[in-house]
This record gives sequence, C-alpha cells and structure tokens, in this order.
Amino acid sequence: NGRFSQAGSPLYVPTSFAPSSLVGSDPSVLKQSLPDDPSTWSVDEVILFLKYLDPQLSSALADLFMKHDIDGKALLLLKNDMMMKYMGLKLTINVRASDLILLA
Repeated sequence: NGRFSQAGSPLYVPTSFAPSSLVGSDPSVLKQSLPDDPSTWSVDEVILFLKYLDPQLSSALADLFMKHDIDGKALLLLKNDMMMKYMGLKLTINVRASDLILLA
C-alpha cells in the first residue's frame, strides 16, 4: 500500500510536510495506525488523520467530531452544507475540512 509515499497515489504527502507530533516525521506510523478503508475508521482515527494532514485545523475540529461522533463512515458522508448547518462550522474551516475529507 503506497498510500502515503508517492505522488500519484490516492494520498500524496510531500516530504516537506511537517506532521503533528502525534505521528512524528515518519508517515509509516500513520499508515500503520489507520486501516486502508476510511469507512472503517473510528472517531479517534479520523482525528489522527486530520492531525497528520492539518494539525491547526484538527484542533478546531477534534472536539466537534467527537461530540458528533464523526467516524470514518460519517466523515465520508459529510457535505459542506451539513457541516455549516448542523455542526456550526464557519465557511473557511468548512472549505479546508472538505478538502481534507476528499483525501480520505
């Protein structure tokens, strides 16, 4: 599974990317931590994914995703209007979160 290693794979993480301290600088830690199928991710795994890709955004979303029990299945079903209307996300955070969800 080359998910986190090279361009052209479903999820490309540049080598210059600075991941959160939770996974350190080794993308294989995240790869080993998450099942290949995002729909099977727990709420904690969704948050780990977000922390790796955008630590600043994940801090804004972690409590909200826990409160609304956003696991992998729910993450894949989230739409912009749902996040704004039911979760109260502001447009800028909503757009950034939507971009990350597409990477899952």
